[in-house]
Parts: sequence; structure tokens; C-alpha cells
Amino acid sequence: MSTTVRPTPSPDREAERSQLLTDLKYRWPARYRSSWVALVLLFVFVMLFVRTAFTGPSVTLVTALAGTLVIAALGQSLIIMLGALDLSVSAIISVAAGITVHYGVEGASVPAVLAAALIVPVLLSLVNGVLISVLRLNALIVTLATVGIILGAITLWTGQSLSLTGQSPQSLQDFAQTTVFGVSMCFLVALVICVVMAALLGKTRFGCQIAAVGANRRAGRVLGMRTTTVELGTFALAGLLYGVSSTDPVTYAGVTIALGVVTLLATYLPARQASRVQPIVALRSGV
Repeated sequence: MSTTVRPTPSPDREAERSQLLTDLKYRWPARYRSSWVALVLLFVFVMLFVRTAFTGPSVTLVTALAGTLVIAALGQSLIIMLGALDLSVSAIISVAAGITVHYGVEGASVPAVLAAALIVPVLLSLVNGVLISVLRLNALIVTLATVGIILGAITLWTGQSLSLTGQSPQSLQDFAQTTVFGVSMCFLVALVICVVMAALLGKTRFGCQIAAVGANRRAGRVLGMRTTTVELGTFALAGLLYGVSSTDPVTYAGVTIALGVVTLLATYLPARQASRVQPIVALRSGV
């Protein structure tokens, strides 16, 4: 009678498996699993009872709206990383959208309109940043007040309606209506922006400083970080994302390329500077 001898797993393989399980544990924490389960159940319910939701026009509409919300959520996430909360997101987005619709009439310079639709949200978000980071006012109170001020200013500026037609320039409409296998181009570009932002936050000095300042502002200042500059830069970047989410135009591509270039430079320049330091010098100086 023969017996089968099973090979004993090598210690290296066991260590790799243990490390993989540990990585999954931290990448998919328990507090988020309920959300994923709810999302899967929602998909199953829709597939069984609302099958028309997965038809071409419905998918295009949902992905276009999702792309807009994803980019706006990225901006809000930056503010949350600083330990604050921005309640003025909707108002800032309304301003950028109002500029696009109000001034993007036939014969207008579309690049100039889009530039204004991006610059104004950045300035408005910087105002919030100055009040919160420099004057150290409560973020909830500041951004809630900003909502009322901006909405009142919109009413004085445009009256009852943003424009006679309520439509953005035709070139922007053509871009927003472009699809790839039924998925809106806005959503696909939003995914690219997510990847770029992940690289910016995880691979660059500025991204690490955002997390460090948000975790402990005083410790960041002791370590030599320019905490106020980091916070204002974060508010400006959040405002830029709010402006992009409201326009849904070719600026998606432009902002994506710009963020990518900034990320590459922010990664390459410190690495190049560090490569010039002799290892023995770094060890002696405690770097």
C-alpha cells in the first residue's frame, strides 16, 4: 500500500503568502467591506429587476455624472486629508458652471471662458484656505458662510437664469457626449485623473506633506515643513478639481496632462538631488 507524501511549503512561500494577506488586510480594511458588499448587492438587484439601467443611454448618462462626482470628490478628499471639511463645493462648482454657460455663447473665446472657469474656483478655494489655515477659523463655519455668499453673488450676477439657452459651447457638448463602448469620456478621463492624483499623493514630497500636515500640523512645522504653504496649495488644487468637474470639457485632458507633468517633476527633482549626495556623506550627516 503506497502513501502519497505532500510536499512541505517552503518558508519563503509561506512568508510571501503571509505578507500578501497582510497587504490585503490594510488595503481593504474591515470598515469598508460593508460598502463593497452593499455595492455588489445593488448591482445584483439592478441586474435582476431594472435591466434597462445597463442599456447604452443609461450607462452613458450614469458614467458621465459619475465622472463629474469623482473629480469633485477628489478635491473634497484633499481638504479632508488636511483635517478640514469643505461645505462650499456645490457653490464653487455652480460658479464655474455658470461662467461656462453664461459666457460660452456663440462667438465667444472658448479657451478664455474655460480658463476663467478654472481660475475663479481656485481663487474661491484659496479664500477658504486663507480663512481656515491662516486665520485659523473653523472650517465648517467658514465654508458654510461661503456657500451663502457665493449663491447670493450668483443671484446678483445672473439674475433668474444663467443664460438664455442654458447650454455650454458646442465643442464642450461634443466632448461630453463622446463615448467609448457606451462609457462616457468624462468618466474615463476622471479615472486617469484618479491615477495621476494617486501618484501625486503617494510618490511626491508635496503629497506626503499633505498627509503629514493633516495628521499633525505642529509636528510638521517642527520638521521644517511650510505648513501654511502646503495647506494653501492643497486648497488651490482642490479648487482646480472643482472647476474641472463643473466644465466637463477638453480641459479634462489639459488638467490631466498638467497634473502628470507636475507629478513627474515632483518625483524626478528630489530623486536627482538625492542621487548627487555621496552615500558616505549621507550616512555621516544622518540623512
